[in-house]
Amino acid sequence: MTATTIRSLTLMFAASVGIHGQDFRSATWGMTKVQVMAKEGNPEINDPNRIVYEASLLGLKTALSFFFVDGKLAKGQYALMEKYNDPNLYLINAEKWITPLRERYGEPKTDFRWLNKAYEGDRTRYGLAVSMGHLRILNTWETERTTIQQIIGEQNSAVAVGLVYSSKAIPPK
Repeated sequence: MTATTIRSLTLMFAASVGIHGQDFRSATWGMTKVQVMAKEGNPEINDPNRIVYEASLLGLKTALSFFFVDGKLAKGQYALMEKYNDPNLYLINAEKWITPLRERYGEPKTDFRWLNKAYEGDRTRYGLAVSMGHLRILNTWETERTTIQQIIGEQNSAVAVGLVYSSKAIPPK
């Protein structure tokens, strides 16, 4: 990948996660669903405490969710919707999301949570370990208003990759 391509992808990512004054994409914590929908458009799913869109993040298909507590935006999330036969591809693509976050917020606090250490010494099998529920990886960044976590783990016998932005001022219920 050329330096120009990396810069372009980073700029696209920066715009999509709203690092220019917003907390998540074009939204700020505490906005109502109506305010978020005015910026994002009509959602695919509109539940009382959640709205969901189809979105692309750095070329990867995602479910984009906004979560509300007492009618106020409290959390935003990208969930990777791509499906791969090779579980290591989830980790490779998860790294695409980390690079621009590192550039903006610095190195994350990384936590490898091993539930079964059978593959701990073999990084080439981390994808397999995640798919089997043996490993969960958390990368966390903190800002004044937001906790950002990339979560890689097993869900329903498949690898799940999510990028979660949570308000520090509006606690979840």
